[in-house]
Amino acid sequence: MYTKDDVARHPTLRLLTGNALNRLGEVEIAALQPIRAEQGENLSRFLLRPGDVALLARGSAMRSGAITEEVAKKQVVASTNFLILRPDPERLLGEVLVFYLNSPAGQALLDTISTGAALKSAPASKVKKLAISVPDIETQKNMADLFRASNQAFNAGTQFLEAQQKLVQTQLLNMLKGAES
Repeated sequence: MYTKDDVARHPTLRLLTGNALNRLGEVEIAALQPIRAEQGENLSRFLLRPGDVALLARGSAMRSGAITEEVAKKQVVASTNFLILRPDPERLLGEVLVFYLNSPAGQALLDTISTGAALKSAPASKVKKLAISVPDIETQKNMADLFRASNQAFNAGTQFLEAQQKLVQTQLLNMLKGAES
């Protein structure tokens, strides 16, 4: 168990693992694993920044996620299964890259550079060489807004459906209890 002094000397960081990256290209903060840095370790260059793209480049399901301001504030570092891409925000927005990499076209492109049959891996050297055609930055801003709005709508719809399912289950259970009486 850590004391207050231990915590001050060993700051808490969060580890991004594949389980924390959802299929929408979002990092689920609740799924980040707390880790501690050792005294004297300078991990600042490994901390994820807003606008970064975390590409899960090893495993059966390659996918990417956008690092938001909210995520970056949690002092997150990525596991070794990720490649961290830092696009120049004046030329390419992270959300646009995430959308593309998670799309069928992006997945097909990643498949062409992947090695390994059972456990795929996308080498950093090949990812760096990928050529992706993108529109002007203003169009990308509109795309990023649409990407975020679509994710919000999907999440709201999912929450609504889950609430409806719980309501129906409760009603059915109450009906069963009424039949037992």
